[in-house]
Amino acid sequence: MLFMGIDPGKAGGVSIITEENVVVSIYQLSKLTEEERASIFLSRTGELAYAILEKVWAFHGQGVTSAFSFGDAFGSLRTLCIASLTPFELLSPAKWQKTVGLRTTEYKNAPSQTTKKKLGLKLAQQLFPNTKGLNKETADSLLLAYTAKLRFVKETNVAPDLTSDNGSIVPA
Repeated sequence: MLFMGIDPGKAGGVSIITEENVVVSIYQLSKLTEEERASIFLSRTGELAYAILEKVWAFHGQGVTSAFSFGDAFGSLRTLCIASLTPFELLSPAKWQKTVGLRTTEYKNAPSQTTKKKLGLKLAQQLFPNTKGLNKETADSLLLAYTAKLRFVKETNVAPDLTSDNGSIVPA
C-alpha cells in the first residue's frame, strides 16, 4: 500500500511512502513542471491507498497575484488527486501536525516559520533517516504522507469516512 503527502505551498513537496515507512519518492514542487506533477499522480493511478492534501488558504497581506497563484497550485494538485482516482482528505496544518506529534510547546512558541520548518525537518529526519531529497521544502510532504498512513491504518485498513463537505473524495 502506498500513501501520499502533498504540501501545496510554493516551497512544498509531494512524497510517497509504503505501509512499512519506506520512502518510495519525494519531490520538490518548485523543481517540477506541470507535466511532471501530473505524471507523478497519473503514473500511480490505482496504486495510492490514501493521500493527505494540506488544507491551505491565502494569508492576510498576501498580494492578489500571489494568492491567486497559491490557489491555482492547490486546485491543480486537488484535481490531480481526483483524476488519478486517489482517495484523499484535506487536513489543516494543526491537525496533521498534532497527528505526528509536531505540535509541541517548542513548535507553538517558535519565533518564525523558518524555525517551525526546521523542527518539521528534524522530526522527518528522525522518522525517515537517510532519506535522499529530504530538506526543509519536502519535510512537510513526507510528514503528511506519514499522517495519511497513520489515519488509514487507524481505521483498520479502511479509509476514513470521507464526506464532500471537506472536499474529499472516494473513487467509485
